[in-house]
Amino acid sequence: MFSFLLFVTSVNVQCAFEETEGALLMLEDMVETQELREKQLDHRFQLALYQEKRASELQDLKERLTEEHLRKIAEYDKQRESHLKERQAVFQEAFEEDLQRFKSQGALPRSKTSGTDKSTPSLEEIVLDEDSVDLESFLADQNQEDGGDIHKKTEVKDAKEVGDDNASTNSETTGKSNSIKVLSTNDDDVG
Repeated sequence: MFSFLLFVTSVNVQCAFEETEGALLMLEDMVETQELREKQLDHRFQLALYQEKRASELQDLKERLTEEHLRKIAEYDKQRESHLKERQAVFQEAFEEDLQRFKSQGALPRSKTSGTDKSTPSLEEIVLDEDSVDLESFLADQNQEDGGDIHKKTEVKDAKEVGDDNASTNSETTGKSNSIKVLSTNDDDVG
C-alpha cells in the first residue's frame, strides 16, 4: 500500500507540475501580450506626438507663407501704384503741353500714334487692282457644271476686256489674283 500511495502521490505531483508548467506558460504569454500592448500604446503615443508636431510645423509654415505672400502683394501694389503715378504724371504733363499749344495756336498739332511707323502705309494709300480673269473662269466652270450658259457668254466677254486691260498688271503680280499698290505720299503733302 505504501507503494500505491507513493504512486498516487507521484502522479498527483506530476499532474501538479504539469498544471504549474501550463500555468507558467500562460503567464509568460500574458506577460508578452501585456508588454506588446504597452509597446503599442507607447508607439501610438509617440505617433500622436509626432502628428501634433508636424501639424504645428505645417500651421507655422502656412502662417509664414501667408505673411510672405501678403508682404509681396503689398510691395507689388506699391510698385504698381508708383508706376501708375509716374505714368499719370507723364500724361498730365503731355496734356498740359497740348493745352498750352491749343491756347496759343488755336489748334492741336497732329499727333503721331505709337503703333504706326512711316514705312507702314495707311488705308487711304492702298489701292487694290483686281484681276477678275481667274474669278470669271471659276464662275464659268461653275456655270458649266450647273448647266447655265446664259451668264457664261457675258462673263467671258467681260473677262477678255478686263484681261486685255490688266495684261501688264498680270505680269507684275506673277499669277496672283489681286495685287496691292501703295501710293507714296510725302509728309509735306499730308495736311
